Amino acid sequence: MIYESIYGSFNSNDEVKQNIKSYIRRENLLNSTEYTINDDLSIDVNGGLYLRNLNWTGRIPIRFGKIEGNVNIEGCNNLTNLKGFPTYVKGDIRINFNSKLESLEGCLIKETNGEFDCSKNKLTSLEFSPEKINGKFDCSKNELTSLEGGPNITKGMLCGYNELTNLIGSPEECLTLGLSGNKLTSLEGIPKKVNSIIMDSPYLYSIDYFPENYRDGGRFVVKNGPLSLIYNESNGVFGSVMGDYKMETARLMCSFRMFVKGTNKIKLKNLKYFYHYLNEELTERNLNMIKISYEIV
Repeated sequence: MIYESIYGSFNSNDEVKQNIKSYIRRENLLNSTEYTINDDLSIDVNGGLYLRNLNWTGRIPIRFGKIEGNVNIEGCNNLTNLKGFPTYVKGDIRINFNSKLESLEGCLIKETNGEFDCSKNKLTSLEFSPEKINGKFDCSKNELTSLEGGPNITKGMLCGYNELTNLIGSPEECLTLGLSGNKLTSLEGIPKKVNSIIMDSPYLYSIDYFPENYRDGGRFVVKNGPLSLIYNESNGVFGSVMGDYKMETARLMCSFRMFVKGTNKIKLKNLKYFYHYLNEELTERNLNMIKISYEIV
């Protein structure tokens, strides 16, 4: 193993440091970027850290400390965890296209200064992710079945194209939430405060658990699924588009209790009340559209 060969049996830390320097030079890891090897043998970098297409097996074979720029780890196709990852990053963190990366184990950062992008890997869990992310969080295009163990975030969250069936483990609040390409059957766990939600879900028939708190001007965009057929939001930002709802309208849709939980059934009486409240007519055309996916009861 590379890690053992670098940090193995040496008579002194100075010998280990020389071995680390030789490895960095041989692998051309830091090019001309200034770096310091600390007494604990971690490596501080006075700039960005760009690790691409390296044939590392298992873990990062050297230990990084403080990075005064961005971090990019990309195309390291035998990397399975993040042991050796920096303990501090001043800029953004991007960990992408690592075809065997299943875990964030080794990521010891508690709070990021920028965005954290761990999309396009093989992650099966968000355990070991930072506790707080002060930028966009992107965990899309992995193999996640749950958001449990994920971070608190201050901006947007993209978790599309995973294997999610619900949103248990989501942060308490976020600005935008991207959910397309999952297998959602329930919104259980959805953030309590959110501005906009974008999804497509052919398996989601109701919006129980819809957030009580939402910001004015936000959107609930649900395409290519049963919920996109319920109502034509005539005053939407994008024009008259089925499935593009104001957050307020989506919340009303939930409050009128028109959906029979756990089924594809919708209550005609409650549906009519919903349309009436909005001063709209439930036309035969609307009803026929809804019948494409719902059983009217």
